[in-house]
Amino acid sequence: MKKIFIMIILLAGSYALLAQVKTFNACTAEDVFKLLKGDSLVVKCDSVYAITSERFHNYELMRLTLQKNNSLLFGTITQMKQNYEKRIDQLNKDYSDMKSLYVKCDENSSGYLKCDTRSLK
Repeated sequence: MKKIFIMIILLAGSYALLAQVKTFNACTAEDVFKLLKGDSLVVKCDSVYAITSERFHNYELMRLTLQKNNSLLFGTITQMKQNYEKRIDQLNKDYSDMKSLYVKCDENSSGYLKCDTRSLK
């Protein structure tokens, strides 16, 4: 009877210990698990970092701030790209205008040279 009573106590105690063990199979960078005091964790990943909730919230705040700054930076880069493309279009237009003026100038000069050559003959 004593042996059965001791066995029941051991089984109940081991069951209580098993209830606190948590096993997670997910091992990605985005996995966040909340564990409470007295909980046990079985790690099946290569490595795990455990941080306090306060530090987690600080890291989360930094991540959100960086994400916001990155979106502002992305918007600035997009604006700079648009300005650059506008400038290239303007330079291409200026080049076309200068080329057409040069062609007109060349035609006029050729016409004057022909007239001068005829008048000299």
